[in-house]
Amino acid sequence: MIVAKINGMEYDAETEFSIKEKTGNKTSSSIRVRVDGQPTPKAGDIIEIIADGTRLFYGVCGIPKSPKYTSIYQPRIYEIECENANAILSNRVVNMAAQNQTITQIVSGLYAEYIAAEGIALGEISDIPVVMQYYTASDMTLRDVLDELASQVSAIWQVTSDKRFIFLVRDEFPLFPDTITSDYLLGAELQHKTTDYTMRTVQIISGATDTTDPQTETLTYDGEQKVFTVTFPIKNKP
Repeated sequence: MIVAKINGMEYDAETEFSIKEKTGNKTSSSIRVRVDGQPTPKAGDIIEIIADGTRLFYGVCGIPKSPKYTSIYQPRIYEIECENANAILSNRVVNMAAQNQTITQIVSGLYAEYIAAEGIALGEISDIPVVMQYYTASDMTLRDVLDELASQVSAIWQVTSDKRFIFLVRDEFPLFPDTITSDYLLGAELQHKTTDYTMRTVQIISGATDTTDPQTETLTYDGEQKVFTVTFPIKNKP
């Protein structure tokens, strides 16, 4: 059973919904909810998508699309495009100054002063010894401040679906195992979508002339297999 909670209040959700993500970071969701006496969803509302007790998505509602009323018996179904929980931190305005503090100290201070107040637990903050001699943020959103700090050390930050804040450098991204199964999918099915019937690889050598090793054509995916063995480790970028 799929349930959508908007500002903590339950709404019946349609069976079909989508969650778009980029390498583990759920970035947006599209869902349709039925309104039966509950408040009408509004942009900026906090939304959670829960399936069988597991929270699949936590974020912020965009502008809902109202139903077309054709009769008084028509159910009130609202379509909502949602952004992930990182958007919650766009509502916090930061004015701060730090001197001779590490990135870790600055981020930990931001969590304690701003992020914890949103009911977001502390997940993990990398130990980053980079010292900022001076750092100031004047009337910046908390999201922009975190983006700026992360760009200094090739890190990423995220508010996860289980309401945890993480700030990790690239070397500490969690790893997928060598064998990836359907356990990593939200649903129970795999779908193969073909967009091109011809595929080839091209090797281009610039500035030198040489003979490459013989190339052997191999089958990558036939649309039926459900287990994939990879040659190199795959990092999950939250």
